Amino acid sequence: MKNMKIAVFSGLVMMGASLAQAQGQIQPKEQVKNFLFNKMAKVLEHEGEVLRAAFSPDGTKMVTGSYDKTARIWDVRTGKQLHRLTHEGMVEGVVFSPDGKKLATGSEDKTARIWDVRTGKQLHRLTHEGGVSSVAFSPDGKRLATGSYEDKTARIWDVRTGKQLHRLTHEGMVVEVAFSPDGTKLATATGFGGKKALVWDVQTGKQLHQLVHESYVSGVAFSPDGTKLATGSEDKKARIWNVQTGKQLHRLTHEGEVFRVAFSPDGKKLATAIIDSTKARIWDVQTGKQLHSLEHEGLVSSVAFSPDGTKLATGSHDKKARIWDLKDLEVVKQFFARSFTPEQEELLDALGKAIQQKGHVPATQEQMKNFGAFPQKIRDALQPYIKPAP
Repeated sequence: MKNMKIAVFSGLVMMGASLAQAQGQIQPKEQVKNFLFNKMAKVLEHEGEVLRAAFSPDGTKMVTGSYDKTARIWDVRTGKQLHRLTHEGMVEGVVFSPDGKKLATGSEDKTARIWDVRTGKQLHRLTHEGGVSSVAFSPDGKRLATGSYEDKTARIWDVRTGKQLHRLTHEGMVVEVAFSPDGTKLATATGFGGKKALVWDVQTGKQLHQLVHESYVSGVAFSPDGTKLATGSEDKKARIWNVQTGKQLHRLTHEGEVFRVAFSPDGKKLATAIIDSTKARIWDVQTGKQLHSLEHEGLVSSVAFSPDGTKLATGSHDKKARIWDLKDLEVVKQFFARSFTPEQEELLDALGKAIQQKGHVPATQEQMKNFGAFPQKIRDALQPYIKPAP
């Protein structure tokens, strides 16, 4: 099973290289749009692929897990690294406790670990028979759920004692676990061999629902009010389900495998990470309409909203996590939704080529006038790529 995991990961890295080459072929105007989106994101770097990202409950910190065998805690405002927590294998699961004082990590080294956020000290080491792909605290912080892709179990632990409370057996890999907001249910995503998301009663360990896709399921997330569950699958779809009935409400189609899903705090938006694409997307939950498409330079493996809903964190195989300001993204989106004059279109094409070539536009007086009509945030970002002609 471990060899399968490594083979899948290697295949995705090769696919990422092909996608990166294809990125160089995009149109100049689209190049400007992608550049602006990325310029307005804060970048946090690892030595390996970033597999997971999560915000602290107060939104001041972020944690990332990486193929470089570390989890790192960052200051969201400054981007400064606060702690570096080490495993013996890649770190695939990270989550803060509801009070923000503890952090849980899950790793290929067959352990989940609980850490003190302030000191970085390890408090508990919880063991599976296989790599741990996902971790989730219950809303009261008293229990921790873990999922393993090799031993095909999800487990629920007592956070204070480290004692195992439940062991939930699956037909396939368990690649994601998520508690409902009231803590009474646990959702699990079954990878290879499963093709299902399962909903469990936390108190009894009894299975309540099976939510079926056409291929393996890799992402699950409850809506903030607990009435909906989002799932992501290799069948290139994210789906939204009624938790009470198990009925499908929405089906969101992508061009590749939907690896992770995350609801915004108000439940109105859904973010998706597409593992065989360089894009993360944000959708309107009510209408199923796509709102934003965010580009990395590598495969996107994680999405998470900040607690106030103003930011989105993404993790990617380009070895970076990005923190996107959604208000800034809206400025860019509205700018490109407008109608441009032929002269403005020509200027945007020239700027796109300058960005690709790492040069600048020797602008005429008329072009500088057109540039001055762009919104301030757009001008500030593009300023290095345009200079008045001699």
